[in-house]
Amino acid sequence: MAIQLLQMLSFFWAPPGARIIISLTNIFALITLLLVTAALVGPSPEKAARVILFAMLLAGIVYILGALAAGPGPQGRYSAFGGGPNVFARILCLGVIASISLSFSYRRRSLLLPIPLLLGGTFLSGSRGAIVSLVGAATVAFVIVFRRIRLSLLLLISALGTGLAAVAWNVLNGHTSLSARYSSDSLADTDYSHRPELLAYARDVFYENPVFGAGLDGFFAKVGNSIGIAYPHNLFMSVAAETGLAGLALVAVALIAVVRDLASQRRFTSARLGIAMCALYVGIASMFSGDYYDARFMWICLIVATSSAAWTDGKTRLFTRDPVDQLAPGKGSAAHKGDLA
Repeated sequence: MAIQLLQMLSFFWAPPGARIIISLTNIFALITLLLVTAALVGPSPEKAARVILFAMLLAGIVYILGALAAGPGPQGRYSAFGGGPNVFARILCLGVIASISLSFSYRRRSLLLPIPLLLGGTFLSGSRGAIVSLVGAATVAFVIVFRRIRLSLLLLISALGTGLAAVAWNVLNGHTSLSARYSSDSLADTDYSHRPELLAYARDVFYENPVFGAGLDGFFAKVGNSIGIAYPHNLFMSVAAETGLAGLALVAVALIAVVRDLASQRRFTSARLGIAMCALYVGIASMFSGDYYDARFMWICLIVATSSAAWTDGKTRLFTRDPVDQLAPGKGSAAHKGDLA
C-alpha cells in the first residue's frame, strides 16, 4: 500500500502536462480495491482464493467466446469487449492457471477442459508477452511441484502440451498475418514492438531525478505525449521513472516480504499455489505491457496468497514436508480431497 501512497504524493512534483486527475483516480481506485480485498479475504483466505480462481476461469471462457463471436481485428489479432489483445490474452492466461489450480483443488479433471480453448485464444491474440509470461509462471510452478506430482500426471501434462502446440501451429499457419507476429523477422522489423525504445525513454526520465522520479504521470508528460504512448509498458521502469529510487525501494521491500512469507510456509493448498502463480504471471506480464492499474491483479493475488489465517488449518493441503502427518488417522487422502498426492 505504501507504493500506491507514494505514487499519489508524487503529484506534488509532477511535471506540467501530467494527467493528474485521471492518474489519482486510478491509484485511488486501486487502493480501494486492495483494501476491500484484504477485508474480504481475512475471514477465509481459502474460500476467497477459490472464488477468485472461479471468477478468473469464468472470465476467460466468456472472453474467448466473445472474441470468437466478434472475429479477428484489423491485424488479424483477436480481442473482446473493447479491450486490446494484450489485456485479452492476460485474462485467458489467468483462466488457464485457474483451471489447473481448481482441477487439483477439487480433483476434477473436467475443470481442465477449457484449457485448449483458452490457450488457443491466447495464440490468436498475437500477444507474445502473454505467452512468454505464462511459460515463465508455468516453469516456476513445475519446479515447485515436480517432486510431488505423480508420473501419470506428468505424462498427461506432456501429452497435452505437445498436442496443444501442434494445434496452435496448425491454427497459426491458417492466419498468415497472425503467424508472422511469432517469427524472428517480425520481432526485428517492429523493433520488439518498440519496447527497447520505451525502456530507454523511461531510463532517461529516471536519470533526470533518480531519487524521487519525475512525479505522477511523469513519463507521459515528458515523453509519452510526444510519441503517442502513455507509459513504458514495464512496471518497474514506470515506478523508476515516476517515483525514482524511493519507489523502487518500496517495491523491492514488498516483493522480498512476499517471497519470505511464502517460502516460510510449511504447506500450501492448491488454491494458494494457484493464486501465487497468478500473481507471478501478472508480474512477469507487467514487464511487457500495461501500466500501474493493469497490474492490479498482481497485488490482489499477493494479498490473498500471503494472508496468514486459515491457510495452515490442515485442510485441502497441496503438499507438506511431513508425510507421516498426512497418513495419520483422520488426515489421510480421504480427508484431503483437495490435495495433490
